[in-house]
Order: sequence, then C-alpha cells, then structure tokens
Amino acid sequence: MNFLADAGLSLATVRWLRECGHDAVHLRELGLQRLADAEIMEKARSEGRIVLTFDLDFTDLLALGLRDSPSVIIFRLHNETPASVNPRLLAVLRERAPT
Repeated sequence: MNFLADAGLSLATVRWLRECGHDAVHLRELGLQRLADAEIMEKARSEGRIVLTFDLDFTDLLALGLRDSPSVIIFRLHNETPASVNPRLLAVLRERAPT
C-alpha cells in the first residue's frame, strides 16, 4: 500500500511501514509539512496514497469532496507515539487487506 503521513505522525511510523514493505512518505521528508490540508488530499489522490493523520479537519474535506479518493486513516488515540499508532495501524491494515 502507498501512504502519505501528515506532519503530526512520527517518522518512525513511516520507517516501520517501509520495513513492512509499504511505500510510505512523510510530508516532513518532502519539505511539505506546512502544506494545506486540501493540498495534502490532492497530493495523496494524484499519487494513489492513503493519508495518515491525527487531524480531524480531513473529515470535513472528505464530507465536502466529490471524489472517492484518497482514503484517509484518522487516528483518535490518547497516546500518539509509534508504540500506540503502529499496532492500531497494523490491525486496520489486516482488517482491510484484500482476501
């Protein structure tokens, strides 16, 4: 799977995704950490990536949008460290994996 991590996510999570065989990039790595949410969505859509974020503003963009992509995974966790995020992300990926 292809992922685009929003600025709030840890680079360690992106590295972990790569170790799992996914194509993952972080906005910080690209120097785009200040990119507006709508532009993040467009970048992800054009590159076929799933957005990973803690930012609830993405729900508004999805609700208002007329496109069916990109997909967005929004984490709502008390602990936003990779130790908490990575297992939840793994569970979501396993649940949604094609059979």
